[in-house]
Amino acid sequence: MSIINDLNWTTFEDNNEYKLDIVMPGLKKEDIDLTFKDDILSVKCNKEIPKKAQGFYGVKSEQFFRNFPLTVDADKITAEMEDGILSIILPKREADKPKQINIT
Repeated sequence: MSIINDLNWTTFEDNNEYKLDIVMPGLKKEDIDLTFKDDILSVKCNKEIPKKAQGFYGVKSEQFFRNFPLTVDADKITAEMEDGILSIILPKREADKPKQINIT
């Protein structure tokens, strides 16, 4: 499932992970702080963004993402910044992934 919104970020979910892409043009990875605690992903921008340009950014100062069920394996979360897009991968815990059941 994929969600696209007017805040310049998209989310995607499949059986293995959640993926969050946030548009952040002109920012570097050093300008961003990511934390995941108590099943809340926090994305904080440490660079001052001019008010007239804020509409182009998915995160203006700090954004919290709380819609992840208790299935995220916090130790395996990864993130990368490329061409102004911050991509965050939140893998699901093995125990919470769907299991195929064979019928005999």
